[in-house]
Amino acid sequence: MHPLQLGIDVAKAKLDCALRLASGKFRHKVVDNTPAGFKTLDDWLAKEGAAALQVCMEATGIYWEAVAEHLADRPQTTVSVVNLRDKHRLLDSIPGLGERTTAVLLAFIAEPARFENARQVAAFAGLDPRQHESGSSVRGKPRLSKVGHSFLRKALYMPAMVALYRTDWGKLFRERLASQGKPPMLIIGAMMRKLVQVSYGVLKSGQAFQPGLHGA
Repeated sequence: MHPLQLGIDVAKAKLDCALRLASGKFRHKVVDNTPAGFKTLDDWLAKEGAAALQVCMEATGIYWEAVAEHLADRPQTTVSVVNLRDKHRLLDSIPGLGERTTAVLLAFIAEPARFENARQVAAFAGLDPRQHESGSSVRGKPRLSKVGHSFLRKALYMPAMVALYRTDWGKLFRERLASQGKPPMLIIGAMMRKLVQVSYGVLKSGQAFQPGLHGA
């Protein structure tokens, strides 16, 4: 069972919390940034069935320290404190990604150290290609494994279409695969995988998207 993801927007007086459920839906809760507020947060998480939890919050002054320490003491809970503004800026540099998809990507891969490499990120999203077997033959067309997070895959579909048809780097990518005889749906899946891997790359390196490294 995958842990649920909890994002916290930290302010001096309040904690704005967004919990992503296993269904992909979100629940929101605002609590006081005080010990009493932490207790309210614990009760809410228990009500939502958040036993195992991955927490991501932004480093805002010193206001994150108390709640981070409190949550780190919970069993089955990992806490990451990141500079989300910088990470948001890096993802914004990728042509094709929009505000909504950027938020989803940050919820899943804001901490790239969770993954060993870009291939592992693609597998996490269920976007790694698997050879389709028919009997003893393995000559079928490759298909996406779809073993990972369906919510993340759904969030990448429209950005992949935008990248393929409305950005220079995406058009080059599409033309290259089309020239190899790849069908349209396979090309879309390949761009979805490319987007999540490029997102991982810019977050890990701290360097903005470089068109010359992609597409052709």
